[in-house]
Amino acid sequence: MNDNLSICVNYSPPSLHFLAYNQADQLVKILAMFNNAVIANKVREAILLNPEVSAQDILVTCSEGEVTLAGDVDTPKAQLEAERTATGVEGVVSVRNCLFVRSGRWPPPAEAETLPRSGE
Repeated sequence: MNDNLSICVNYSPPSLHFLAYNQADQLVKILAMFNNAVIANKVREAILLNPEVSAQDILVTCSEGEVTLAGDVDTPKAQLEAERTATGVEGVVSVRNCLFVRSGRWPPPAEAETLPRSGE
């Protein structure tokens, strides 16, 4: 009977170790999500502060420091400027530029008249 008692006292269930590992893993995931949100917010702020870019239709997401810009802008210059601005933000590893120029906004009417038309 004493042998059974010593076995029970010395037994440590492996599930406790698994729980501790699981909690640490969840904490790492939460911190990564928080860090991604901070980077995305910094990129949004930098784009908003850039006078050459209208940021109202730009969506910024971040995963492991990789920023994706989606939405539309008025000009090709604004498209490139948004990417350049995002690249300069601390914590950004790379930028995926999925922005497109709004149809009907580019080129401006005055320039459109001087551009060659297709088939000419």
